[in-house]
Amino acid sequence: MALWLRKVYKSFNTPEQDFNIIKIINNMRKITEHVTNAFENGRNCNEGNSSTHDGSMFLHGHEIAKFDDRGQLMITNAGWQTSTTKERLNGLSGVNIHQKDFQWFLNGEKWDGHWVEVSPEKLP
Repeated sequence: MALWLRKVYKSFNTPEQDFNIIKIINNMRKITEHVTNAFENGRNCNEGNSSTHDGSMFLHGHEIAKFDDRGQLMITNAGWQTSTTKERLNGLSGVNIHQKDFQWFLNGEKWDGHWVEVSPEKLP
């Protein structure tokens, strides 16, 4: 297990527990891949704690991404500054969120988590 992950999960020190954490992380990545792919392609999807329908993506029932009337991507953290929210949003094209000292940055700019348009020039 990677050293950074072991530091995050200090209480998991047996190989079996480490393996379970890796399985959880890999499963989160698969959910992110499936849900963001469905969202970006206009398909409905319901997987784990995430879903997409009617042009919106939800995490735990909270809308975190949508396409507005002009077809522009809009995102929010819906007030939840969690690693899962960050992962789901980072799964979207043109979105790069990182965190430093509890501050979130969206595509290199400070971001408070409120609704914001991800500008087309930042989309791949």
